[in-house]
Amino acid sequence: MAEALDHAYRYPFASGFHPRRGLALAASGTDEAGHPYLEARAKSPRTVALLLRSVSDVVRSRHHIPSAMLEKILAESDPVFTVNHDVLRVEGFSSCCGLYARADLDASIWDGAELQPGSTNVDFNEPMRAALGRVRDGDQARMVVAEAGVDFAVVEAENEQVVQERRVRLPLRWIKSFLEVQIVQSRMEKRTEVPALAALRFLRSLPKTRRTSDAAHVLPTRGGLRLTTNGSSETIRLAGFGRLRVLEALLPKAKQLHVWSDPVTGASVWQVEQQSARFTLALSPDTWRAFSGEGQALDLLASPAEHVAEVRAQLKWQSELTPETIARAASLAPEVASRALAQLGIWGSVGFDLTRGAWFHRVLPVDLASARQRIEKQQPRLKAARKLVEGGCVQLTSNVDGALAGEIRSGDITHRSEVHADASRCTCPWFAKHGGDRGACKHVLALQLEAERRNP
Repeated sequence: MAEALDHAYRYPFASGFHPRRGLALAASGTDEAGHPYLEARAKSPRTVALLLRSVSDVVRSRHHIPSAMLEKILAESDPVFTVNHDVLRVEGFSSCCGLYARADLDASIWDGAELQPGSTNVDFNEPMRAALGRVRDGDQARMVVAEAGVDFAVVEAENEQVVQERRVRLPLRWIKSFLEVQIVQSRMEKRTEVPALAALRFLRSLPKTRRTSDAAHVLPTRGGLRLTTNGSSETIRLAGFGRLRVLEALLPKAKQLHVWSDPVTGASVWQVEQQSARFTLALSPDTWRAFSGEGQALDLLASPAEHVAEVRAQLKWQSELTPETIARAASLAPEVASRALAQLGIWGSVGFDLTRGAWFHRVLPVDLASARQRIEKQQPRLKAARKLVEGGCVQLTSNVDGALAGEIRSGDITHRSEVHADASRCTCPWFAKHGGDRGACKHVLALQLEAERRNP
């Protein structure tokens, strides 16, 4: 059975729709978030509803998971809402954790917005989804976050509110996916941007296959995109054509489609730019690869948390955090601040915004300290690396300016590993098969742990 965390969501009322008052979304706040609120009228109610519905569509989708597990997983999938000083962000994962969706709604999309920062999770149920589908731009849509215990509501909540409590078991793979996807996004490279109409034509031209595992490559062309079977440095990997379908409803009134890709794993991000809003969709390299199993955060989990406390002290619900600004505020070198931000990313304290090329502060609605300990215990490569260090199997041969080299005895074989600022290498079969696209091997991790042990 997949490991999970007990967690109680406490909602002041059930999400739903009132004929005169409109849509009401119930939320469960977190102690770390305090009492965040956003109070404003939506200038474009249809756009807001469409973006929220799209996040919900991704959360309720599956592309590689047994159908027998789906009902249970959907009951545990309430998206995370983060209010920063100038933007509302809504994040969620597909049930298979191979898709990550985020809607960013800028302050300019609200009339008379009052934003006070914080994070919470929101009850996305079927009445709410149905109501979102009926919202039109002529409707009156008013949002209220953190009003007398109601962390998030559209329009006005009922005077009589019944507190509902639903206890769920949050799967650790959901939390691991949140932590991993930030690391993957932070190193992505911009590949292309195309007009919304050209992007829509491309999506509608994709094969209507039922097999979610079908894969090909996308070649950017002048003003458009084209599917090809030949992969190269110029193309973007696309596995599971149906995973992009959620973008079709957003493109007719969009401005552009922006595409990024990760040179290490082959994961990609497809972002629809709307007026004062954006919808970001991250795709794992293959439908069977969940972000929770990528292992991109392993070296950060194995590294000492140097200067993380100083950087964490600078987090004040900023919507844009760069290593340079944090370095100045905390009196640190930019490269030190950059690594500390990445480590905070695997703790759930920050997310990554590709449009701004920067991190943003948010808090996941779980006890991250407990979750992180259990996540570390679930990592077989990290456990094996610690065992190698404890058994005296690691010989450090070089440690100069952060670059490590050493020999690691594993059974009857000795492997040679190197760790540099931009890459790692090892002579083991794992590295020969995966390179760096599935995270560090146990020997590289052991080398890092040994260096930390000698220089605490």
